[in-house]
Amino acid sequence: MCDVVVYSHEEGWCKPDPRIYLTACERLGVLPSEAVFLDDVQRCVDGARDVGMKAVRFLDTRQAIAEVNDHLDG
Repeated sequence: MCDVVVYSHEEGWCKPDPRIYLTACERLGVLPSEAVFLDDVQRCVDGARDVGMKAVRFLDTRQAIAEVNDHLDG
């Protein structure tokens, strides 16, 4: 279940445009530094990092869970 969904086709921008990440953070009521972004495309992960988000590139389930948990625990 998701509290917030940001659709690029509704916003008019898509990843890795910084506005899409910032819109998601704004709607969630968090700073980019408080958010963890997960994607399988490196340029999208880089875009999230560029706005200050913690970001994980999904390679496989075990790796992704471990990296997300590292961000949440750290």
